Amino acid sequence: MHLPTRLCLTAALFVALTTASCTKEKESGGDAVPAVPSAPASATATSASPSPWVVPKTLDIGVKIDQPGFNQFDPSAHEYAGFEKELADFLGERIGFEPDLDDVSSKDREKVLAKGSVQLVIATYSITDERLEQIDFVGPYLKTEQGLLVRADNKEIKDEKDTAGKEICTVKGSTSKAGPKNPLDKDAIIYDDAEDYNACVQQLRDGNVDAVWTDRVILYGFAEIYDDVRVVDKINVGKKQMYGIGLAKHNLAMCRRLQGALREFMKDEWYSHFKQRFTRLVQTDPRFETTYRPPADDIDTYTQCTP
Repeated sequence: MHLPTRLCLTAALFVALTTASCTKEKESGGDAVPAVPSAPASATATSASPSPWVVPKTLDIGVKIDQPGFNQFDPSAHEYAGFEKELADFLGERIGFEPDLDDVSSKDREKVLAKGSVQLVIATYSITDERLEQIDFVGPYLKTEQGLLVRADNKEIKDEKDTAGKEICTVKGSTSKAGPKNPLDKDAIIYDDAEDYNACVQQLRDGNVDAVWTDRVILYGFAEIYDDVRVVDKINVGKKQMYGIGLAKHNLAMCRRLQGALREFMKDEWYSHFKQRFTRLVQTDPRFETTYRPPADDIDTYTQCTP
């Protein structure tokens, strides 16, 4: 993806004008990424410094509470645990706020930001064109393709064509949904009305559906805690999903502070937290860092901070 070409003209004092050379910035590194365009120049950069952000003592953050690996809530201990919880903690430490985590469903993420019920959403939230029209994003902090989770003894589903006639569960409001662009077999029977992936996985374990369809890294989180399910090795479908931190538009100073803190997290903390939370995935994919960690330059490419 190329950022806009900038023409640079310099004038020598009292001498004829000369034209400076023009350059294109390089593409961001890494694997192919979703076709999410760079935000307009007016949104991503401004010559005027934004007004300082008065950092609150606490910041309400929408999260998932039943997403193994990313975030799970233990009611007996009243504690959250997971990669995204640790990301929220890191941001709070660097910027100076205490994260107050609240459960949010996939279908309600834009709504809670628009209402101001939460100030941030860190909940396996893919950056898409449609969502960028409604909210801003800082990120990505993770990239993943989509895949299928099946029962451990399932020998039938080996690739996309094997999903013909199979009943497959996914979640309301996710990027994995029924429709003409879905990458599974056209005869796959897709139910996209579940409230969360925990419900889908339970349906799978109970034998009511044949598979669960969503991002591979999410599926590996469930394979981490249940021995009777597994991720299908050879199914990597759809565009890469790029997870970002969602926030309401017109919070430029806040957005920029988050952007800087996230760059620190990606440089210093990403590897250790990911390796700790997704041990089975790490064992399965020795190249997990290349597969799931976005290049640092992608944070500048995909972050949208609206003035």
